[in-house]
Amino acid sequence: MGNEALSRHEISEAFGFERDVDIPIFLDEDSRFSYENLTSIERDQVILDVMKTLETKNLQKTGEHRQTIWELAWKAQGEKFSNQKFSRQSLIPDFINATPMVRFQQRYIRPNSSQFEYLLFDLFRSLLFQIYCRDVPVVYEFGCGSGFNLVALSEQDSAIRMVGLDWAEQSVHLVQEIARTQGLNLDGKQFNFYEPDYKFSLDRKGIALTVCALEQVGEQFKPFVEYLLQQKPKLCIHIEPIYEFYDPNNLLDYLAIQYHVKRNYLRGFWPCLLELEKEGRILIHKGKRLFFGSLFHEAYNYVIWEPL
Repeated sequence: MGNEALSRHEISEAFGFERDVDIPIFLDEDSRFSYENLTSIERDQVILDVMKTLETKNLQKTGEHRQTIWELAWKAQGEKFSNQKFSRQSLIPDFINATPMVRFQQRYIRPNSSQFEYLLFDLFRSLLFQIYCRDVPVVYEFGCGSGFNLVALSEQDSAIRMVGLDWAEQSVHLVQEIARTQGLNLDGKQFNFYEPDYKFSLDRKGIALTVCALEQVGEQFKPFVEYLLQQKPKLCIHIEPIYEFYDPNNLLDYLAIQYHVKRNYLRGFWPCLLELEKEGRILIHKGKRLFFGSLFHEAYNYVIWEPL
């Protein structure tokens, strides 16, 4: 149906940043952000394929039982990092850009670049860091995985202290290897969302960050929220799939809801924060749906709040 490209205006609207940010002017002519709209027949086929996937029993549920799987995943990522001569590009997890179709503004589109999903996420992440992580002494990323978000942050501010926390030992090893080979002000530490270590104190001028990580705990997020409430960092920033942001009366959202439930992704988190704000325990700065994601769901919404 012909090529189209995301404009700076569309991207600005999707990201929803209220402060001035530097959205590069070249995006209006950047072919990497171009895509094709689907015909009605193609759209129906995609919907059918998604429904068939939802009917299978192969969708693995998240939860505590998957720690071994993540140990293996981050071990493989570390080997990839080493084999590719410590290339920062090798730290991008395989689950990004995993599907040929993506979701944008409640429709499916076919990107012309296989890197479309990552490039748009990377732009969003860069602007988010530009606004909220400027002039802070330290950023703690919980569930940091391969460490690729902290590497991206270091490219914007090499002086910032960064701590990558994950329950997988292999993730911690990888973060330490990144720090050694890249010369970054970065450290790794084990941390369990389900059983937070209250002896690990956060700098109250620092930022607590999660990126597509808190999704893994399903409805068992309260121990971590209580930990943050006690530690009182300057801000808590979460880039996560938010169940309550979907519209159950929209077909594509309805399918995403089914996928979200079957995977046991984060649920109840947003209502919990709203209740905490009502109780005067936190201040919510932002809760924004990007209307952008992979074939099955939208993982890049963001929520920003402050413990009081």
